[in-house]
Amino acid sequence: MKKITLCLFLTLVLCTGIWAAGQSSTGSSVPQASISKEFTLPIVREPYSLTIMARENQTPTAPFYSSGQLPVWNEIERITGIKINWECTISNDYPQAVQTRLAAGVALPDMMTVHDPVPYLNQGVFINLDNLINDYAPDIKKVFDDNKDVKASMSNPDGIIVCIPTIPKDINLIHTKITVIREDWLDRLGLKMPTTMDDWYIVLKAFKTGPGMPSNVIPFHLPRRTNLTDARAFSAAYGLELPYASGYNVNANGRVFYDYQTENAKEFITFMNRLATEGLVTFSNDPEGMTNLANGIAGSYDGWTNTIVSYRQMLVRNEPNAKLVPAPFPTTRFNSKPTTISPYSCYEYGASMFITKDCRQPEIAMKWLNFLFTPAGMNLTNFGVEGVHFDLVNGKAVINDFYLKNPNGMAPAEVQRHIGCRPSIPFYMSRDYEEQIKMLDPLTADAIPLTFVASRPPTFPSVMPSPQEVSSLRSIQADFDTFVSEQISKFILGERPIGEYDRFITELDSRGLQDILRVKQAQYDRYRVMTR
Repeated sequence: MKKITLCLFLTLVLCTGIWAAGQSSTGSSVPQASISKEFTLPIVREPYSLTIMARENQTPTAPFYSSGQLPVWNEIERITGIKINWECTISNDYPQAVQTRLAAGVALPDMMTVHDPVPYLNQGVFINLDNLINDYAPDIKKVFDDNKDVKASMSNPDGIIVCIPTIPKDINLIHTKITVIREDWLDRLGLKMPTTMDDWYIVLKAFKTGPGMPSNVIPFHLPRRTNLTDARAFSAAYGLELPYASGYNVNANGRVFYDYQTENAKEFITFMNRLATEGLVTFSNDPEGMTNLANGIAGSYDGWTNTIVSYRQMLVRNEPNAKLVPAPFPTTRFNSKPTTISPYSCYEYGASMFITKDCRQPEIAMKWLNFLFTPAGMNLTNFGVEGVHFDLVNGKAVINDFYLKNPNGMAPAEVQRHIGCRPSIPFYMSRDYEEQIKMLDPLTADAIPLTFVASRPPTFPSVMPSPQEVSSLRSIQADFDTFVSEQISKFILGERPIGEYDRFITELDSRGLQDILRVKQAQYDRYRVMTR
């Protein structure tokens, strides 16, 4: 009797184990696929699927990821043998969708992008990736080995990699915001191209008051209603790092400081105040600014090169003799080198992939992610399908007539997301693609040498904070940021006298700046250790 009971018990345990091993994250019975450490394609020999939660395709007119109409992802499925079940939400709603799923904490997708992962780092929601990368992802491992800054940004405070990023590092030297200017207006007024901030004031004043200028002229248009300091070429001329690092900077001795507490910032804000009070700059949303540019009433504009091109074309249709060109990055006594602050080497977590605790075979998920960083995967996510969207010429991907003479009438820069390129999940952004697109238009082609010599990433790096660091700043950071934004806007618009800027500097300390700087210093020191 005891033997029979024991046999029944062992049989039950064995069956239960087999059943549990075959459960997917959604509870359906799915067989385990055999997987070796060697990276070969296809990744699996039998039908297999992974579920990914991510932002929906960011071009509204492009097909959804789940539509089956994106040739890039159909090809990736064919090559890897893995079908992706997409769970996507439009960008504005995505953070809330993620928060809801993670709060429930059950039946999570195999992989997901997460804008704010820090609250979940100690909850066991995401798995650590170091061993998976070492064992199953040779191409990702090489990327991290060759780019210690990227590895450090994707690691938790203990130095363990927790997510795989989108990496724009190779394109940042040529893909950044520029200031464009009406060169024909300069010629009309007998002015030279401005190269210093003093030159810029003279030019903008002439645009406003010079003979023959439009009565409703906008000398300089800044496409921001809320962040009035986002004139990136101008702020960088004063040695400031306001984009991306939010004004946190690092001196030559490795000490973190806050840009707005410097004499540089005071002079920059004074300059912007002068422009605003004299009617030389207009702040509005981006579409309004582009419309002003196209209608021929804006003399200069701060924006992304790819976006400006289409409006330049509209401008030329309205004014055939108009000539919009990129301006050199200006200098001041604070910074004698033309400079622009480019994005970080890797995008932060909203475009980075985490593997969840409910992923039934993380090895397969990691191998699939690794494919995106192989030469074939990089060509697919940047250019499209070989022979359809691009050709290999001497081993290099070159866009073909699908981009240049698109059958649907799309401009070359519009094609990518309509075929599934430039996804909302990790990939390595190609400088070859970026250069080929930019060389198609004189404006963006002329901008390449200017941005190439001026671009550099922020001195203060992208660092994943610890839950303790987030907790320690929770009571002050949001109010501090709001206070700074409000006061800087008041200074620029003349609602608070510039003469009170020194008082503003002391007010920052009373609102917790020194506590923030202590945390930022710890993060920077940790980053330096990780990148040695």
